[in-house]
Amino acid sequence: MSNDTKPTGSAWTLSAGKLNSATAKLLDELGDKGADVITKIDDDPAFRRSIANLAKSGGYLPTTSQERAQRIMGKHYVGPDAATQHLGVQYTDQELAMLSVVPFSETVLKDCAKTHVLVAGAPLSILEVRERTQGKGKLFYSIDDTWYNKEKFARDEKVNVQWYLVRKDAVANSFSKNWDEQQVLLTPEEITPRACEVVYASILTFLATSTRLFEKYYVRCSDVSSNGNHVCVGSFDADGLYVDSSWVGGRDDSLGLAARRK
Repeated sequence: MSNDTKPTGSAWTLSAGKLNSATAKLLDELGDKGADVITKIDDDPAFRRSIANLAKSGGYLPTTSQERAQRIMGKHYVGPDAATQHLGVQYTDQELAMLSVVPFSETVLKDCAKTHVLVAGAPLSILEVRERTQGKGKLFYSIDDTWYNKEKFARDEKVNVQWYLVRKDAVANSFSKNWDEQQVLLTPEEITPRACEVVYASILTFLATSTRLFEKYYVRCSDVSSNGNHVCVGSFDADGLYVDSSWVGGRDDSLGLAARRK
C-alpha cells in the first residue's frame, strides 16, 4: 500500500518494526493454535471480520443478557463496545461485570424498543466526553470559553457505570410548560436524567448509529446551574449539541423534558 492511500489511524501508518513486534506478540499468545487461527483469518472472511470487530471493541464479547437486549432494541442498542470504540473507554473487570446483565425485563425492552435508546454508561463527565470526541466532527456547538466550562454539572458530575434506557424524544406534551408542570407528566417508572447522562447518550448514540437525539429542540435535565436555572440540552444539528439553561418557571415551545427509566 502506498503512502498516498494509507487511511489515518490504520495499522499501515505504523512502522514495520511496530507491526512486526505486535505480530510476534500475537503469535506467541496464540501458541499451538496460531497456525489454525492465522489460516482461518486468511481464508474465512466472516471469521476475519469477527476477529477485527472483537479487536475494535476492546476485546469484549457480549453476554447472553446483552445479546438478548441487542436483538430486541436493534439499532437503539449502544453497548460497552461502542463506548470503547468511540470514546476510548477502558472498562475494568468490575465495571464489565456491572454491565454484564441488562436490568430491564424483556417486556420493558419491547415496550421501549421504538421510543428509547439503551446505552451502556461509562464514568465520564460532559467535559470529558467533549474532550474525547474532538476531531470526530462538529459534535458540540462550542468549546472555548463556553459558559459551562467551570460549572459543576459539566465538570464534576459523571455518568454511572450502568445501563440507561433514555427516551429518544422529549416527554409527550411537555413543551410550553414550566419545570413543575413537566414533572407531573412522568410515569412512576421514569425520572428526569442528569445533563451528563443526556449528553453522553446523545453523543455516543450519534457516533455509534448516526442517530441524532433532540435534533430540533431542547430538553430540561435535573441539574441546576450556578445561576439557579435548570440545565437543558439539545438542538443537536450539524452545528453540534447545545448545552444551555432555562429558568425553572419558564415556558417555551422548543423546550421539553428529558426522561429515562428508573
